[in-house]
Amino acid sequence: QKKECDYPINLKATDVLGDQATLTWEQQGTETQWVINWKLQSDSVWTEIHANSRSYRLSGLPGRSVIEARVAAKCSAESQSDWSNVVSFTSGYVLPFTELFDEASLPTGWELKEGALTDSTVFTEGVNWVWFSTWRMKTLMLNPTSPLDSWVLFPAVNFTDAAVNYNLSFTITNAMQEEGGDEVIKIVVSKDGGKTFKVSDVVYTVANADLPGDGDTKTYTITLKGLEGSVRIGLLVTGTTAAKTLMLDEVSVVESCPNDVVVKAEEILGTSATISWTGTIDEGKEWMVFIRKAGETTKEYKNTVDTFMVFNDLENRTAYEVGVTKACATDDVARPVIFKFTTAANDPC
Repeated sequence: QKKECDYPINLKATDVLGDQATLTWEQQGTETQWVINWKLQSDSVWTEIHANSRSYRLSGLPGRSVIEARVAAKCSAESQSDWSNVVSFTSGYVLPFTELFDEASLPTGWELKEGALTDSTVFTEGVNWVWFSTWRMKTLMLNPTSPLDSWVLFPAVNFTDAAVNYNLSFTITNAMQEEGGDEVIKIVVSKDGGKTFKVSDVVYTVANADLPGDGDTKTYTITLKGLEGSVRIGLLVTGTTAAKTLMLDEVSVVESCPNDVVVKAEEILGTSATISWTGTIDEGKEWMVFIRKAGETTKEYKNTVDTFMVFNDLENRTAYEVGVTKACATDDVARPVIFKFTTAANDPC
């Protein structure tokens, strides 16, 4: 017999991007509130979140991990339904990241393509960049085939704050040098998650004269500014005459303004919370703090010289996120450290 307050059905995880994924489900009754659980597949402890709609955007997931999630309907203030089926999915790359290409195969999310860069670039399957793996070495290697329009497409990642700048570094080795060659490297940043790559998306060019010499290795670093949302980076080697056997040894995308903040809760009540933090900040600078309900994306910062903040007028039994950050320069804000908590059922008498 069907229960009056039954478990949700058709639970799905979609739109997985970095540390985020959207959960959707269907109700079997008239329920209007739900409890969401998620965890690493390898863990036994679930993280609990409350939702008041049949769609919820998870965030702050561990990168490149198998995640499990389940949902139950809230039947009353004290009871809930049975759990739904468990859905599993793999999260993507999370900023900051460093890829050493030390796995047995090309890591998931990276793609090798061919295609001339235009305002409507069209890709075909890659033939010149190849995954090279032996017991001594694992790397991406470019065969010097003329002409060249060969791409390494990075995994799409989620840039959560346009005020946070990142340094992109990549290491290139010239394994073998032939005579001549006019190849150059271009870094192309697609701001729509890789749907399009345009000429105007080029943010950096390594001229032929600046490529490493025969047997040499060079690391290049550029600052990525003002990026927000789903972003996909492409490394393009292009030229009419190829003479160098290049290897891509390492790629990293890290904050230009690191944040070492550690956040903790001093007191969590039904309608208020006191949050404190520790960390390093330049003399004369202020901390930047925001609070929002879990699942929201807004960041309304308040500045303070203190290392704590009291939040009032909160809702009972509601999940919140507090973000704490700082500015290293006018146009360079550190990535916020997010602290999550759920308010109590009621304030003490």
